[in-house]
Amino acid sequence: MKTVWRYLKLSFLFMKKTIKGMLVYRWSFLINCISQALDYSVTFLLMWIMISAFEHMNGWNAYEVMLLYSFSLFSYGIAGTFFFQIMNLLPSQIRQGSFDELLLRASAPI
Repeated sequence: MKTVWRYLKLSFLFMKKTIKGMLVYRWSFLINCISQALDYSVTFLLMWIMISAFEHMNGWNAYEVMLLYSFSLFSYGIAGTFFFQIMNLLPSQIRQGSFDELLLRASAPI
């Protein structure tokens, strides 16, 4: 149980550093958020149009399909917010040796 708590604590520290790193370039972060919201809105609208053209698909109506899509997108958004940047940078940090620096000084600012 002690190691699980340690890994949860490390995950929280990584999330904190990731958020700090994203907020360094505030305009880039804001434009990225707006573009993602626009992308998902257009995808949602196109899916709605496509599903509305076919009244029922294998017993599922348009509202049920869109609800499932929304749940999927919501869970992906939460996971992506906290772990996408960490998981993309982790392999290169391990190869370069900079990951060791994070483990040794996890509380130091970015």
